[in-house]
Order: sequence, then C-alpha cells, then structure tokens
Amino acid sequence: MGDVNTEILGPLPTRRERARAQTRYEILAAARDLVRQGEEINMRAVGRAVGMTAPALYRYVDGHDDLLDLLGGSLYEELIDELTRARDLVDSADLIARLIAMAHAFRNWALAHRQEYGLLFASPLM
Repeated sequence: MGDVNTEILGPLPTRRERARAQTRYEILAAARDLVRQGEEINMRAVGRAVGMTAPALYRYVDGHDDLLDLLGGSLYEELIDELTRARDLVDSADLIARLIAMAHAFRNWALAHRQEYGLLFASPLM
C-alpha cells in the first residue's frame, strides 16, 4: 500500500473520529426517522432508536437544541441540493424558467417530505 499524500487530503481522521462521525450520522438518521413517523424528537426517543441512553447522546450532541440544529441543517442542505439540481437542468440564460423549476422542485420536495417540511417551516423551534 502506497503512502497517502496528506498535503492534498489534509489530516486523515483517526479511528475515534470516524466512529464519532458515524455515531452522529446514526443519531441524525434516527431523528429523521422520528420526523418521518410524526413522532416527537427528544433525546430519549433518539437514544432509544440508536441503542443508547439519552445522557449518552450528550457525548455527540450538546442537547436537544443542538440535535434540532443538526437535523434542520441536514434537511436544509437536502432541500438546497434539490433546488440546485432543478435549476441546473434549465438553460442558464432563462432565469424565469430556472426560477419556475426551483419552485416546482420546492413544492415537490415539500409534498414528498411533509413531516420534514413541517419541521423546517411550521415549527417555532427552527
């Protein structure tokens, strides 16, 4: 196996950092599943879903607000990706068509992700 050029890649994550990132991903996925099911997002429910106690979650998120911020950020990124993809399928010179494509993509995402949409745009927590 050859040497890895860390000047290009930057410092490689340690095993512990990779495990922590994986656990945070699982926490986010569990919170997302709770949203899809219309369940309340709380530390106990998320902990149960990932197989740990609610206090153990505090090693990975700073609390309920941090969990909601993490989830909201992930949902916004997904929505922005959808809007960008729709925009980029239309001729860049036709700004009206691009705007319409993005509006359709927004509506389609909202209809396909009703619970997530509600969390982002109807919740006073976000």
